[in-house]
Amino acid sequence: MTEFRIRNSESRSQEPGAGRKTNGKRPGYLAFVLGLLATGYWLLATAVGPAYGLDPRHNAPISCDNCHVSHSSLGSGMTNAKENATLCLSCHTSTGMAGKKPFVDNMKATPGVLGISHAWDVPVVNVARGTSYPTNPELFLRLDPILKGRAVETSVDKKSVKNLALEVQKADSEIVDKVIQFYAFAVLAGGAASGGSASSVSDSSKSWAVNDYVKYYVRMSSGANKGKARAIASNTGDTLALLEPFSSAVAAGDGYELLGPSYANSGVIRKVTARTKTEIEGDPRVTITAIEFEEFPETPKAGEKFAIMGSDAKFGCSVCHNQHLQKSEPWTSTGPYVEYRNNPNDDPAIAANNAKASNNRKFLRIDTDRSQLCLECHNARATSTAMNTRVWHTGEKKSHPIWKVFANDAAKGLVPDVTTPAQFNSAPLEPDKTAQTGTDKRYGSNSSSDANLTNNLVLDPDGRIACLSCHGMHYTDSKGSTEDKP
Repeated sequence: MTEFRIRNSESRSQEPGAGRKTNGKRPGYLAFVLGLLATGYWLLATAVGPAYGLDPRHNAPISCDNCHVSHSSLGSGMTNAKENATLCLSCHTSTGMAGKKPFVDNMKATPGVLGISHAWDVPVVNVARGTSYPTNPELFLRLDPILKGRAVETSVDKKSVKNLALEVQKADSEIVDKVIQFYAFAVLAGGAASGGSASSVSDSSKSWAVNDYVKYYVRMSSGANKGKARAIASNTGDTLALLEPFSSAVAAGDGYELLGPSYANSGVIRKVTARTKTEIEGDPRVTITAIEFEEFPETPKAGEKFAIMGSDAKFGCSVCHNQHLQKSEPWTSTGPYVEYRNNPNDDPAIAANNAKASNNRKFLRIDTDRSQLCLECHNARATSTAMNTRVWHTGEKKSHPIWKVFANDAAKGLVPDVTTPAQFNSAPLEPDKTAQTGTDKRYGSNSSSDANLTNNLVLDPDGRIACLSCHGMHYTDSKGSTEDKP
């Protein structure tokens, strides 16, 4: 047992009766109390256990304090490192805890020149590469905003917030000419679905005005899609059609919530044009009392949150990756998500569940089974529907068309949406010109003459060509982040 003692050499030599009772208690009494407290703390910590990062492989032995610090943190996420990439690379090195997935600077891709991984710790706005700010707030906020705040009251117009609360006050030069994005949502209403599909939510008890909720969000509060939200493409009196499908079909009884009206501004990016300030004597900062900006689609509402970002905002690992959860759908699925339960494993049911917890779903910030992550920043190369590829002002093609079914394959349920499907193969070919085999409509297995899985091209869940059909993110086969593997 640990022994706690308090030593006082001066009292022993100078005070008579040292070590005897003083005021009815010995000096050793304090040591005894401290010993009990320390022992109790140790027992409590041992019984409860540390809080882990959660989903494998960021669970035990990785705990919160491996990455986070409670006070005097270096990063805005209360982290041990100021830069997001620095924090991740403290483990993702050849000799680190995540040595099986190391990242070093010479892996960063310069397209067509060198590199085997998407670049990190670089500015997200790159005119030469056609990249810009992501419109999804989940990604935008991970760029480490200069400033965050909220509107205290509803604005008088679409170009300003007159009464606001800021998390941090900044100098004038750090705000004007930067960009602002609103990202708050309000729960308008909710209910229980009477049915639906992966692409729709129905509620027979409703009588909505047609298309009244276009571009709003529906978020599932229970059922197989719990916690996931999708933009609404259109609606009838009792059915919401989704812009992107859920990973599972909506079932009768699944709870849902309608989010808005701030969605009309959410994801829209505008430049800050001016601000009203109050000088603080002897302080280099200013108190900002109003912000003006280019016009938004609607007047900012009370409670709406916003973030202001500079053009030098850097693209870190956590923009794309959620280091705590594996819930979002990856490009190639490894099966349904199984949540890791952060509880003592002496419960057989919990231990059995955790043995099956998902550990190979890439820790993605949002669903990417349709290349959604790519199109957040590379949105200049996207097409909103299955149309011909967009072109530059010179008429030259900007990119290969995506979201198109190129061939007729009844066995896989694919119907082409190109004008001349006969010129395309019914499935991607192996290097020996034989078709990839298998019944999965996304991608086949292998032909008898080719046992290599890394050169199989993958289609999205609807059998369409998408970004990740041809491109990879990390550890690619060829230079410049193009690859021939899923």
